[in-house]
Amino acid sequence: MKQIHFIIEAVLAIAIIVLFFMMPRSSASKSAINPRAEQAAATLPIAYVRMDSLASQYEYNRDLNRDLAAEAEQSRRTLATKLSAMQKAAEDFQRRLRTNAFVSEDAARAEQEKIMKMQEEGQKLELSMSQALANKQAEANEKMYQIVREQIAKMNKDGKYRYILTNVGLENLLYADSALDITDDVVKYLNEHYQKEIKNATPAKDK
Repeated sequence: MKQIHFIIEAVLAIAIIVLFFMMPRSSASKSAINPRAEQAAATLPIAYVRMDSLASQYEYNRDLNRDLAAEAEQSRRTLATKLSAMQKAAEDFQRRLRTNAFVSEDAARAEQEKIMKMQEEGQKLELSMSQALANKQAEANEKMYQIVREQIAKMNKDGKYRYILTNVGLENLLYADSALDITDDVVKYLNEHYQKEIKNATPAKDK
């Protein structure tokens, strides 16, 4: 809710400035913009961050996604092994059925139920793994955004900016001057902080 409140305030601030320039002026002021108003608009303490670029360049997020991708690949291999075993059992069942290898109908029915159970367990496993990975991805994204918010607050401890917006979902920015884009500065700050954390954590792992 705080983020929405800040965004609304930022939009209102921009709207006030726009209305200021659209208000009718006297003939003496029509030929040029008020220098003081121009300076105020130029120094408006608002900036924005392109979250798509930040996510792709933030080393912590890339490491996190690499780990998730490795886990997803392991899940895919586990499912592939289960599927291969099920297909082999099904093919063996069909072969034995064609050659009348079962001693009775009950034996054939029991084997068929066994294969169906394997298929059901495989489907449940696939659903469980997919849900687990989706939850981990959501948790990773939330953690990254939390870290970004905390680090941006530290980066802006001098109060240079009153508002720092994002372009997530394209709903927060309909237009923005590229001069207000601080994405590169934020990415640099985040990566420097992440590298310090890695260096500080390395001795602890070695012990």
